[in-house]
Amino acid sequence: GRFTSAWLLLQMHDPEPRLAKASGVFKQTFGNFREAWKDKTFRHYSLFVAGMQCMVAISAPFFAVYMLEELHFTYFEFVLSSVASIFTQFIT
Repeated sequence: GRFTSAWLLLQMHDPEPRLAKASGVFKQTFGNFREAWKDKTFRHYSLFVAGMQCMVAISAPFFAVYMLEELHFTYFEFVLSSVASIFTQFIT
């Protein structure tokens, strides 16, 4: 797969880079975000996703301890459950 990917990347046309003509892209993006933030649905969804990501980041280290100590997983079972989780994410 890697050789095929490398071959296909070599076949791609890579255009010459051009300098961005627009100045103040950051200000424009920030302004667009400020306008979008006024929408109630966007605001609620953004806060929900940010809160979910925050809670996942905080709780993630404790799952390994929980599986090994409380569920009495062997290291092999722990690795299999981790691989199954990653594989499921990859498939879906």
